[in-house]
Amino acid sequence: MQKFAAGAHKAAQLCGHAQHESMGRHIGGYHSACTDHACATDGYIIANRHTNANVAFFAYDYGFEGFEIYDAVKERNAHHDSILRRERTADARRKMRNRNLSLSALRMPVTAESDECTAELLLKYVDMAANASVDNVIVRVEKETSFDILDKKFAQAIKRAENADVNILFETVGYLANTENIIGIINHFSSAVIGASWNVRGTYFGAGETSEATIKTLGAYIKYV
Repeated sequence: MQKFAAGAHKAAQLCGHAQHESMGRHIGGYHSACTDHACATDGYIIANRHTNANVAFFAYDYGFEGFEIYDAVKERNAHHDSILRRERTADARRKMRNRNLSLSALRMPVTAESDECTAELLLKYVDMAANASVDNVIVRVEKETSFDILDKKFAQAIKRAENADVNILFETVGYLANTENIIGIINHFSSAVIGASWNVRGTYFGAGETSEATIKTLGAYIKYV
């Protein structure tokens, strides 16, 4: 299980000019600063210019140890040197490795039940993660969604993820803040690549679950915090 919380690790979020409010827990502290190339606020890094390297330098200067990428398609299109571009992956990895930076997850900007979340988009995220050696793709389910709909959207992506050794993790927010609902999805798909991304704020404030209750319910299915 990867853990990017206050303590031993710090993580910054690299976005395609966007910020996702539910992710504050991934940063071990508060930062608010701007340069010509990026802004960091509440622990997020938001790219303002057309270079991934500048954002990596900014993260390094602020002592972060890793990135998540929110809206990976937009980030790839926005930065000519994005690690998500096949022709730039090796060079981007080298620059990040030289600064002891890691890319821990790709986070989808749309919810699983939305029309924008398609089987093709999920496949694209798994492929981008596999190409960039990213372990996790994180998705959200804000409303109760039938297994028939989830099957149509996730079946191909799960098969691809199993072959590529990429995890598809459901975040504990919205409908899934009640972790019993995640167990239902995990049991339905019955795949080793399906797990939970534990948003502590989501389970505690959204569902009133204590940490002990969440761990008791999800246990080893928690692959990312």
